[in-house]
Amino acid sequence: MDSREIEQLLAEETLDFKKYINLVLRYWYWFVISLVFCLGLAYIATRTTHNVYQVDATILIRDDKNSKSNTGAEALLSELSLVNNTKSIQNEIGIIKSYTIAYNTIKELESFHTTYKLVGSSTFKQNVVYKDIPFRIVFNSAYENPTGLDITVEFTDGDNFIAKVNNGDFSEPKSIGQKVVIDNFAFTILPTACYSEKVLSGKTYVITRNDLNTLANQYKNKVTVNLVDKNASLISLSTTGQSADQEADYLNKLIEVYVRQGLEEKNQIAKNTIDFIDNQLFGMRDSLQRAEIQLRNFRTSNRILDIDKESSMLLDKLKDLQTSKATAEINQRYFAYLKNYLHKRDKYSDVVAPYTLGIADVQLVNLLNDLTQLSSERENMKMSVKQSNPALQQLEVKIRNVKEALMEKVNSLIATNKLSNDDIDSQINKIESNISSLPVNEQLLINKTKMYDLLDKMYTYLLEKKSEASIAKASNISDCKIVDPALPINAELKQPKPKMNYALGFILGLLIPLIVIILRDYFDNKIRSIKDLTGKLPNVSMLATLDHSQLPVDIPVIERPKSRLSESFRALRTNINYFVHGKKSITLLTTSLISGEGKTFCASNLAAIYALSGKRTLLIGLDLRKPKIQKMFEQTNHHGMSGYLSEQGTFDKALMTTSISNLWIAVSGPIPPNPSELIGSPRMEQFLAEAREQFDCIIIDTPPVGIVTDARIIFDKVDLVLFVTRLGVSPKETVEYCKELHANLGNKMALVINDFDSKKSYSSYSKYHYGYNKYYQSEYYEN
Repeated sequence: MDSREIEQLLAEETLDFKKYINLVLRYWYWFVISLVFCLGLAYIATRTTHNVYQVDATILIRDDKNSKSNTGAEALLSELSLVNNTKSIQNEIGIIKSYTIAYNTIKELESFHTTYKLVGSSTFKQNVVYKDIPFRIVFNSAYENPTGLDITVEFTDGDNFIAKVNNGDFSEPKSIGQKVVIDNFAFTILPTACYSEKVLSGKTYVITRNDLNTLANQYKNKVTVNLVDKNASLISLSTTGQSADQEADYLNKLIEVYVRQGLEEKNQIAKNTIDFIDNQLFGMRDSLQRAEIQLRNFRTSNRILDIDKESSMLLDKLKDLQTSKATAEINQRYFAYLKNYLHKRDKYSDVVAPYTLGIADVQLVNLLNDLTQLSSERENMKMSVKQSNPALQQLEVKIRNVKEALMEKVNSLIATNKLSNDDIDSQINKIESNISSLPVNEQLLINKTKMYDLLDKMYTYLLEKKSEASIAKASNISDCKIVDPALPINAELKQPKPKMNYALGFILGLLIPLIVIILRDYFDNKIRSIKDLTGKLPNVSMLATLDHSQLPVDIPVIERPKSRLSESFRALRTNINYFVHGKKSITLLTTSLISGEGKTFCASNLAAIYALSGKRTLLIGLDLRKPKIQKMFEQTNHHGMSGYLSEQGTFDKALMTTSISNLWIAVSGPIPPNPSELIGSPRMEQFLAEAREQFDCIIIDTPPVGIVTDARIIFDKVDLVLFVTRLGVSPKETVEYCKELHANLGNKMALVINDFDSKKSYSSYSKYHYGYNKYYQSEYYEN
């Protein structure tokens, strides 16, 4: 590839900004129409779009996993292991977005159960009325009152109104306070503090009784919960809706329900601990009272106030052992409770903590904490995923493993505690055998004192643990702190945004016609400018650019000899003479790639120009398939070239005179069945040879070379081939075809460009020629 070809390739790939600027200027009215349309759409969108507000709130969820500053009540909670202070922020976010929280929130917000909308001037826009409603609707519970249906209430005058359900018929006029029964609805409209006849007169409201389940799902999906910072536990909550007050009320109630639920969950463990201790104290209280009465009566009746030193020592040892036995007994009861709890329960978030009863086994505490945390994670996950979810199933496996390990640990502790209890009983038996050697009264006193002390110590121990659990319950505080509540005054208007709508409409108004113009130009298969030819065919000579004729005549060079069109044909004649100078008689051939490019028009007017210059000129109509010259010169087509070539006529019979001096024509004649064979016959050579003897200029009009091969047959018999192209009609394939012809013919080929009429509509012109060419080419093939 040489430098010239490279420059040509770069020139072809360079974006022609000037062309696009001219196209934009030509179709400026497209931009005006598009701008008016798009800005109109922006106006309609702005006027009909509901106002949508975004309300935000921020809360802090305390994560005490790594905290070392717990004091007071929180330290007591940690020591008693009543709560697991380790919080998973992602789990808490899942809880906040759960359906249960959303449903409980909606259930507590009674103003959400019914939606009031005020119909505006546009029927496409209904504004939600949340506060300052001048009336309220009270449904009669004896009727079905289905949810999701619209009740239209139209206030006519004063406190009178008519109502209908969906698209049904309006009811009889009613007044405020009167019962209305329509279909399955029965309701009464009552005034509120904002009631006024002037406010309601002429207004129309649409009232909808909401389904709480549907409404909860809507809010569950539209509330967004995000971490403010990944290194902090600040959480932002936001929601959008038509009423800023309504959305703020929802967020604040949502936070309230979440806080209350978390606090109830924490208190539930302490409550279960207190209930467990109360159950143990219930039967022990009467036994302690009886033991105390029996001990007091024995001392009084036997007048024994105290025992001697040896008996006292034995009694002290016995008291210590009884204390240990009481502790072991309580532990045994807790282990039995825990084992029964694990067998019967599926949720493990409210188990009584071992520290509450003084059981300090670290492994047991860790296993219980793990089980509690995994159980909480499972419940949170169930709110957002299906039972078949792999993560949930994996969590179930972890819970089973921890539960099995915990059961093994409990069984081990029960066995260990039993051994310890047996050892204590053995020691007690030894002491009791020593006591048996004492006097009978002292033995009886020691036995009664022993029983009383055992019950008293167990009772006192349980009271202490109950007191500690009560203090822990009273000291519980929520792990959630409200940083910024949802405030309607801080709501952000999300829709509509007039400035953005109009800016978008303006941009689209410019882009749409520009894109259409670029796409039309990109997919356009027509040659639109002279540069499309000359820039890509630098080696092919261009003899002339002919102005498009706007006159309703076929030979305008005769009718308007001083027109620009006539001058362009004279320029073509002059340039042709330079190409074929020195010859006594010249033979020219006009052709084109497709029909409709003006080759016959060019041949006829060029022949007329040569005739006007005094040259004896012969115009030959060699388009045997679609004859046209006879119509342009108002001649018959009974005799002509087809008759001569088929040896049915003579040379003189094929010629006809015209009204133009020095101009003769040879029309095509009747359409033959074999035009290509006739044109390639020796008779064609004889005709041209005889014509050269009699005429100075011979111009041959041939069919399009892109459709049939008739013209190619006589390319070697002419002095110059004029390849006619027409801007706006000739396809872009013309360039490649011209390159091929030039490679075969060399300087015997030249271009003649028939210019496009810029005053005509681009689209209508293309459409016309597309249909014409389609028909014309099909006719060629058929013939």
